[in-house]
Amino acid sequence: MRFRKSIFVLLAILIAGSFLIYYVPREKKKTQIKEMGYQDACVDILLEDEDLYSLIREKNYYSKLLEKKIIDGSLNMDYIDLYANIHNKEDISNLDLLLYCRLEDMGYDNLQLNDLFNRLYFHELTPLLTFDYQWDEQSYITDCLNNRDHNSEDAFSLDYDYKVLFRITEEIEQPEKINSLINKQYYLNQSYVPNDLENISLQYAVEGQRLRKEAAENFNALAEKAINAGHAFFLANSYWSYEDLDQLYKNQLSVYTPNQLDGMINRAGYNEYQSGLSMGIVFTNNQGDDLSKSESYQWLLNEIENYGFILRYPKDKEIITTIQAKPLQFRYLGSELAQKVNASKLTYDEYYCLYLKPWQDEQYKPKENILKEIEDYDV
Repeated sequence: MRFRKSIFVLLAILIAGSFLIYYVPREKKKTQIKEMGYQDACVDILLEDEDLYSLIREKNYYSKLLEKKIIDGSLNMDYIDLYANIHNKEDISNLDLLLYCRLEDMGYDNLQLNDLFNRLYFHELTPLLTFDYQWDEQSYITDCLNNRDHNSEDAFSLDYDYKVLFRITEEIEQPEKINSLINKQYYLNQSYVPNDLENISLQYAVEGQRLRKEAAENFNALAEKAINAGHAFFLANSYWSYEDLDQLYKNQLSVYTPNQLDGMINRAGYNEYQSGLSMGIVFTNNQGDDLSKSESYQWLLNEIENYGFILRYPKDKEIITTIQAKPLQFRYLGSELAQKVNASKLTYDEYYCLYLKPWQDEQYKPKENILKEIEDYDV
């Protein structure tokens, strides 16, 4: 009898000991997590994931966004440092992660990116894709904050410039691709001449105008529709050879300084007119002093993406395109891409660098499951 009682006592001690071994450390962990700011729903999850708990404690990670990601099961461990340092936003989308990775591929480190994403909006971050790498991101952040009252998806300007023109340049390897980006960084070889240029009928253009076949066909269809709708225009500028563009630029140097001129037209090689995909138009009838408010111009802007064209140099985006606004210069991209670019509210410079540009280092490229959720990204 005494032997049995000893066994019961021993079992009770073992059970109590096991309980204390499990319960006391667990309660201690729970207290520590709560002191960091986590709520009960998140605490329970962290107590069941030792690796995540250890990482959060080691790095002292906390933000409402990180807590939200843990609770709803959308936490991506590759970006936990970003989530933990975002305190001014309710969520970070897959598109935000793509932008984050693109900037990381440019050379920005985690500390810089955390600060940039915590303090700036998406439309304030995308211009960085087209600017030079900014060692002092704080100056850029301050400039954006100082101009926030008048900046938006539709207009963006800053007090300072963030790109040294022609400092870094790269020849376009496949100039025949419809989606090629041509600007002051990406240039066409001076020997490049499109092999499918077609003359545009004098019904729709001044004499001697040529566009690449696909662009020409779509332009003709658009011009015909415009005539039928009572908004007729004609093509006044299209393909220029490298030599002619070079001579045009040199001729203007007698009137303007290089700095002035580079804000008005792009130099030969860096000029989209050499691609045969760019067009400048003129309306047949007088549109008045304010073109943007004219009925014909609004009709054109509503129709043009359906025929594969975008407005290449929009007003109030000059700091990004590095060219003064040109309300009547358009670029052919094909209808599907043109519609995506217009819907994005980005300049083509930003859009290309975000969605289409080859990666410098594939290690920064987001995983396929993220990219597949981003409609505009071509996996």
